[in-house]
Amino acid sequence: MSQPAISHHVVLRNLIKRITLDDMDLTTVRLPETLARSVDEIAKQRHVSRSDVVREALQQYCERASKAENLSRVALLRSLVSYEGSGVGDLASRSEEHLRKRFNARRRRPR
Repeated sequence: MSQPAISHHVVLRNLIKRITLDDMDLTTVRLPETLARSVDEIAKQRHVSRSDVVREALQQYCERASKAENLSRVALLRSLVSYEGSGVGDLASRSEEHLRKRFNARRRRPR
């Protein structure tokens, strides 16, 4: 039985990855047997190595984690900037006016 033909772009992609291997750190990861089998199946379907599949998955995970962290920072900033606890929507733009009203109201109270 003959093996399926591998396209030229797959061969070229693999060659480029192999050339760049010298620039990479080596990391050993222990995987549960079921996960290792899944990784192997994906690698076989895509005609790439197990390392390529794991590398791509880690890259995607790191990108999502970074985006999530940035989004949470943006959400925190928005919650601080748009804090509605005072009940005064224009407090930042008219702060002096609001302060004068409040201090003048306190002065007028009888003691």
